[in-house]
Amino acid sequence: MAAPMNSGVNTDHTKNFLVNKLLEGLRRSGKSKDTRAPITLPILTQLPRALICICFSSYEAKLFHAAFTLAFFGFLRVGEIALSNCKSNSSTVLSISDISIQNSMLKVKIRFSKTDQFGKTTTLYIDSVPSSVVCPVNAMKAYLSVRPAASNILFCHSDCKPLTQYQFSSVLKKCLKFLNLPTQQFKSHSFRIGAASLASMKNIPPNVIQSWGRWKSDAYRGYIHIWIVGSSIVYWAQRRALSRPVGRNLGLEKYGVQIRWCGIRGMKWSQLLTRIQRDLRNFPCPQYLVIQLGSNDLVSRASGVLRWEMKLDLLSLSKLPNTTVVWSCILPRLFWYGARSQVAVDNVRKRTNREISSYILKLGGRVITQSDLSDKETGCYRFDGIHLSDIGNDIYLNALQGALESFLIKDIPAFGKDRTGELVIKYEK
Repeated sequence: MAAPMNSGVNTDHTKNFLVNKLLEGLRRSGKSKDTRAPITLPILTQLPRALICICFSSYEAKLFHAAFTLAFFGFLRVGEIALSNCKSNSSTVLSISDISIQNSMLKVKIRFSKTDQFGKTTTLYIDSVPSSVVCPVNAMKAYLSVRPAASNILFCHSDCKPLTQYQFSSVLKKCLKFLNLPTQQFKSHSFRIGAASLASMKNIPPNVIQSWGRWKSDAYRGYIHIWIVGSSIVYWAQRRALSRPVGRNLGLEKYGVQIRWCGIRGMKWSQLLTRIQRDLRNFPCPQYLVIQLGSNDLVSRASGVLRWEMKLDLLSLSKLPNTTVVWSCILPRLFWYGARSQVAVDNVRKRTNREISSYILKLGGRVITQSDLSDKETGCYRFDGIHLSDIGNDIYLNALQGALESFLIKDIPAFGKDRTGELVIKYEK
């Protein structure tokens, strides 16, 4: 019989064990946003310099250098190399007997992990990178040459006390701060994310990446974030992409890519920074930021002022951590509404594309020329002469897909053919 409301009996059902478990399940079923950014190879190569400056001894610098490089090249979780605290069970982390160097190759035996709770053991073989400052074999050799013999745990301080996860994360944060990099989005897991991202960009098959990282699920996918931001061109391209067999990620999932589309109809250049700043509060910085914007400003804005504003904003965006800015050239139109001279506006478009393309390359960005779309091909446009038809959108999406794939694999600075008199790109590699 139910207790009366005024009986004094505790009727707070949220304290019930089963209810608590149901609520926990609901919380887990909600897909949270992964805001962790990857430690990329360029960032990794800067860490040894930072360690020398922030560590109080050369021993500590060698300790963290070896731990960081092993975490990256071994796809390791921090719980596999460092204890949660000094009193934790030391059998769950790497011991000195788990490491050996054979023929310039590092052999690592993982006895316990998140996906191996029963100690079935996995053995990793990590090649040396002789010409690199972050060679995992050389880093481990340097550390082992000074490591005290008394401790059984692999990573320990000079007084034999074990390395903890807090210390690992704290020193990483100090390194990033020393290098003037933001610390909020980088975590200990960022080494593992960075390794998976690099493997994807090197065209390593997904099943091999999954094996290297010892993933049981497809959690390793989606570590490369790409944003495509712009006006109605992006809005309609996304809708068209959803109806195509390759889908919203343009068939790039095999490289670990997740594309976030942000198309706002009627969007103008002045809205760009505000929009990106807002999105960065909820999402991690993308590895590639594709910008398809500016066509709605050509008629209403003074061209010189517009280009000056574009360059200032692109300079700001180029400083985002671990982000490559991609300029997708302003597309031609069959008709520029409100223009006194159609030819004059199209000439402004061409000049803008030339200047911004050259500028973005100087900043280390990338360019997509979109040269396959022409105002001479009327079938590529809708009846309004502005928006792309299904055929036009297919051409546009094919160019995006090809460009992003080339940037990921070949690391080329520009994608697409130049047209005489329309776009001249000069760059130095």
